[in-house]
Amino acid sequence: MNMVETSIIIRTFNEEKHLVKLLEAIQQQSYSNYEIILVDSGSTDNTLSIAGRYPVRIISIKPADFSFGYSLNTGCGQAHGEYLVFVSAHTCPLNSNWLSNFDQELAFKVAEIEEKSRVVDLALLEICCILDPEMPYILLPGDQADTPKNLPHL
Repeated sequence: MNMVETSIIIRTFNEEKHLVKLLEAIQQQSYSNYEIILVDSGSTDNTLSIAGRYPVRIISIKPADFSFGYSLNTGCGQAHGEYLVFVSAHTCPLNSNWLSNFDQELAFKVAEIEEKSRVVDLALLEICCILDPEMPYILLPGDQADTPKNLPHL
């Protein structure tokens, strides 16, 4: 298996209305070193059949097991990427540079931290994307968060 740089984790439940637009927008990104992991919590609409038409790894969890943290952690556990990007199924990147902008912003933050020669223990590196405030979180591998309200800010 080739190592991907970024794992995009999408949690879904009955998202047939939005999923095509999101997956099409991800496929049109100028950055392509990613995998898509979809964590579904028991959709009863066409969400899974839509996802099956795309290069998406589908992971199903029981509806009773759903929580934001559990869903995201399940996706993290299946991810092969160096970086993790969480996307809500009802959002959509505004342009084809969304992922490359994340990559550039992350590189800038890492260089800034290294330049200051600090030992920083980051549980989460939050990068606010000015393109779409619905998709602001990037987690580094091995990190876990219960809910966005518990996420530290740089």
